[in-house]
Amino acid sequence: MASGFRTYLTPLLSALALTSLSFNLLVHRRNSAYERSRLTAQTTILESLVSRMRSGERVEDAEIERLLKLGRGEKEGEVEGGADRWDGRVGWKDVLFGRKPGEAEDRATMKEWEEAIASAEASSSPQK
Repeated sequence: MASGFRTYLTPLLSALALTSLSFNLLVHRRNSAYERSRLTAQTTILESLVSRMRSGERVEDAEIERLLKLGRGEKEGEVEGGADRWDGRVGWKDVLFGRKPGEAEDRATMKEWEEAIASAEASSSPQK
């Protein structure tokens, strides 16, 4: 029985690795295409604003502010960095069950809290 399992282990692991690599490359390709189109849109928005202002067209301050926000990629009510940004760490729990939307923010808050406690302990310890 054990030798039968070993027979299929190598092809199974190879297929799993190939599938994982393919999926990661697909995600990277989609993210790159999205980022490229987003940057193209931002460039177009800002270039049109510059050309309108150079031609002497009267552009209201509210519209300039709105176009600059669009050019920077900000959305209404969006905090820079966002809570759902990927923080570079993925554990098995996240792979199997997914990640909750506010979890990245919670992790950042806990890390900041731990750093503050560590620095407070370091400053309160007696110097030799």
